[in-house]
Amino acid sequence: PNAVRGKVLGPKGSYVRHIEAESGVRLQLIQGLPETPPADGSVPQEVLIIEITAQSQERLDHAKGLAESLVSSVKQRVASGQ
Repeated sequence: PNAVRGKVLGPKGSYVRHIEAESGVRLQLIQGLPETPPADGSVPQEVLIIEITAQSQERLDHAKGLAESLVSSVKQRVASGQ
């Protein structure tokens, strides 16, 4: 989980800062266990939530698109072992 958090943040937080600067929003990464345990009774895995605070729907939508692209890229890197 911490490795994924680091990949989302980027070097010295540069990826998150880029999204904030590009879209005029505030991002916060929240890491922890899900509030609801898995229905199948398995051990819950930690989750990483990207919380976006924006002053307009337009800024929120822009930041959401950038964040989704970042998460997609991180998932691909993790899957390939990078």
